[in-house]
Amino acid sequence: MPEFTESLKAADNYLMNAQHLTYVTYNIIKDKKVLINVLENLYKSILYGINAVLQAESILKRVKIYKESSKNLEVFKKIAKQYGLDDKDTQFIDILINIIKKYKESGLVFSKGGKVVIMFEDKILYFDLQTVKDYIEKSRHINLKIKDKLGIYAC
Repeated sequence: MPEFTESLKAADNYLMNAQHLTYVTYNIIKDKKVLINVLENLYKSILYGINAVLQAESILKRVKIYKESSKNLEVFKKIAKQYGLDDKDTQFIDILINIIKKYKESGLVFSKGGKVVIMFEDKILYFDLQTVKDYIEKSRHINLKIKDKLGIYAC
């Protein structure tokens, strides 16, 4: 089994975890911090999807995989259109990566008024349940396009 199918399985697993946390766990415990876990799972799902694309393209000798994740992300963005991903999809990926990066750098995360607030430097980033649900749908959409292009319909 090619390496990229394992990455696609991992991407699917993280996406399913995010969906479960959102639609089951969150509804039971109503803790806004669960939404951060959802975003972390979506982030991992997207990264594994990107990894699958790069692995598949590397097997075909069309791209080189680098040790630096930022270089790999740039390579992915250059070939994203071949996988049916448009500028909105790549912008979403940047947004999700930025949220997780800021969350990890931030010393202050709290919930207020139905939203999760992440404070870093002199900026405030916030999101709510509906935003997270939208992110799940966008992540699912990206993963489906990648799997379709790679000819993987079930992992």
